[in-house]
Amino acid sequence: MRRAPALIAAAALAGVAAAATADEISRNFAGSIQLDYLAVPTEDVARKQGGERFSILYPASLPEDPIEPQPLRIMALAIVAGLVLGAVGAVGREFLDRSVHDSRALENEFEVPVLGEIPRITV
Repeated sequence: MRRAPALIAAAALAGVAAAATADEISRNFAGSIQLDYLAVPTEDVARKQGGERFSILYPASLPEDPIEPQPLRIMALAIVAGLVLGAVGAVGREFLDRSVHDSRALENEFEVPVLGEIPRITV
């Protein structure tokens, strides 16, 4: 009966060793994938350069102030854009309107005399 706890302890140690081995394998696999993804662009750049040497003239820097949305500017542009689109739509609809509103427009459009006109009745 003394052997049973020893076997359980040995099995537990083997499980820990297997888990550690699996973690190491997954870390090594992830590291190799990262190296593959980094190696391909580096190899392409080296091949495209063809032995040329490049140097950085002006290194990139972070902006001093964070870039934020400007709600007043966006609102003003939205209002102006809405007014312009509304005006363009109204003018466009007026130019595309081919309906006849009075007898004079009908005579001008078809160049024939109008024999009669039904007056508009308003209540």
